[in-house]
Amino acid sequence: MRLHHACRLDSLTLFPLVTKRSDARGRTPLVTFDEGLRICLVQVQRDTTRVLYREDLEDMEIDPDVAYFAARQRLARLVAARLISVRALRAPQGPRCLVFQHSYLAASCLVLPNLFELAYAALEVDRMCAVVARRDLLTVLPDPGPGRHGLYPVVTLTGPMRRPSGEHTISIDVSIDDEETKQLPTATVSP
Repeated sequence: MRLHHACRLDSLTLFPLVTKRSDARGRTPLVTFDEGLRICLVQVQRDTTRVLYREDLEDMEIDPDVAYFAARQRLARLVAARLISVRALRAPQGPRCLVFQHSYLAASCLVLPNLFELAYAALEVDRMCAVVARRDLLTVLPDPGPGRHGLYPVVTLTGPMRRPSGEHTISIDVSIDDEETKQLPTATVSP
């Protein structure tokens, strides 16, 4: 990537966005998990949002992988600045859980670079699952074990979710209720 493309990427306000639907125009998401969960990017501007897929970034002469990792870091800054709500709660008759809330970026916290560390600090367990029920809510809780996830299909993540000290993973229950990406709320979000 040339320097002017790197500067252009810094000037864009991009965040990861979770979706379950395929793009109507057949564009490629940046990340695809089992069970149809996809990650693309959303560009947030003052009064509008724009969903970007791999081809859109390539057309802008921006490396999609570099944009994805930059968007994850920008999302982490929103969490650190408490612009995305993160709370440790105890279910009425269950274990503690970590809940992320935001109008449309909460589910995107699934790809936070430090998700496992945040969850481990709150839950103090090595095996966790993440429930993605809607875009505005992500819940991380202790993994109940094989066959005990209820009605949701389970996806296992590795890579950035791994703790440095071992092969611990986070499973994901995917049941996102996905509206058309054109209906995303508009917001002013600072990186």
